Amino acid sequence: MMGQAHDALGKHHAGSVWVVLPTYNEADNLPLMIEAVLSLPGGFDVLVVDDNSSDGTGEVADRLARANPGVHVLHRTGKMGLGTAYLAGMRCAIEAGARTAITMDADLSHDPGLLPQMARLAERFDIVVGSRLAKGGGLEGLSRLRRLFSIAANAYLRLVLRVRCSDFTSGYRAYGARAMRALAAEGITGKGHAVLPELLFRAVRRGLTMTEIPIRFRRRHAGRSKVGLRAIFESLILPWRVRLSVR
Repeated sequence: MMGQAHDALGKHHAGSVWVVLPTYNEADNLPLMIEAVLSLPGGFDVLVVDDNSSDGTGEVADRLARANPGVHVLHRTGKMGLGTAYLAGMRCAIEAGARTAITMDADLSHDPGLLPQMARLAERFDIVVGSRLAKGGGLEGLSRLRRLFSIAANAYLRLVLRVRCSDFTSGYRAYGARAMRALAAEGITGKGHAVLPELLFRAVRRGLTMTEIPIRFRRRHAGRSKVGLRAIFESLILPWRVRLSVR
């Protein structure tokens, strides 16, 4: 249940930077991911937001939390979507007094080694986006068709939302305290991956500052991608709905 994450916070004085890992069936990847984060200098806390995984991810997360006071777990009752997982993670980070929340994939497609750099930049900017399409970034191990689709999708989002960003669909982001509070108060409509461009659009509307750093995106370590046709369709429709709703 959702209260379990708040109970866990009482065990440990929360750090100033929280890494939020939404999970659904990531039991094979999660131990490696958390080990990589906790090995970094800077004392990152980790919050696993698990959507009632069927492969035991929630139990793996609980075991890791028992072994390390810097790991927290938020259990949700069903598959509620990536967007709501990000927002739930931000709210937990705010309640714990964190200065920064960094969202990333739990499947090792995002390099944890960039976390210190992102945390430092979040002291100067409200949002830091890890961009696969910025100069120096890249998509490793993906087909040419997948790369072209990503480039086209981001060009489409720039046209619709009129926001300067090379990679709207990257989930590797750092949110400073001001951004977390502002976005938690917004009426976010996206449930899945479509929430990513929506968050940037609403942040820019509120006058929040943003910067990008290049990242190398790798194929997931284990398991299957959760992005299906429904998520792609939502990503095409939601930007128009969001933009029209704020007029």
